[in-house]
Amino acid sequence: MTIRSPKDLAKHALAGVSLGYAEAFVALARAHIPEEAGAAAYGAICGYYARPFTNNHGFGGLSPRFVPSDAMSVHEQVMRDRHKVFMHSEKDVEIDGTFVNTLEFVSDGKCITVHNIFVCPTAQWLDQVENLIGRVRSALNEAVLSCLNEGPASKASTPAGTYSLNLKGDHPWFISRPT
Repeated sequence: MTIRSPKDLAKHALAGVSLGYAEAFVALARAHIPEEAGAAAYGAICGYYARPFTNNHGFGGLSPRFVPSDAMSVHEQVMRDRHKVFMHSEKDVEIDGTFVNTLEFVSDGKCITVHNIFVCPTAQWLDQVENLIGRVRSALNEAVLSCLNEGPASKASTPAGTYSLNLKGDHPWFISRPT
């Protein structure tokens, strides 16, 4: 995939950052299987993973071409979990025969505790998700590095320093920032 503008470069670079966050939450989810903290970490994984593939205001969504075809079912499941379980509540969502957005009322005779059924991933599922994230992130990094080393961004004059992307026009690609 060719990156052709500063806005496109920003979209791809931000996608890499978001996937890095998703990857970081995998370790947290693993450490907390089968606790609610593991479910919360999986929700963060789904949110950060899906972010680049949704319409990022002003940047647009990342092409699904970055998802390897043999991992598309994992991608689709993570996206579904993000959309239907963690970020939006749909009453008919089932995982392994359990409606996940159902409230449970538990009484100990003195008080009633209310919680919903949480979705905690298995270690095997986290392996598949981690593999997917790594492969998508690698393809993204390759596209960004190609742009910086050989593409239009490589033609930008960028001596050592700190820069921001110029998202308002095509030239210059980078604007020097004081450090």
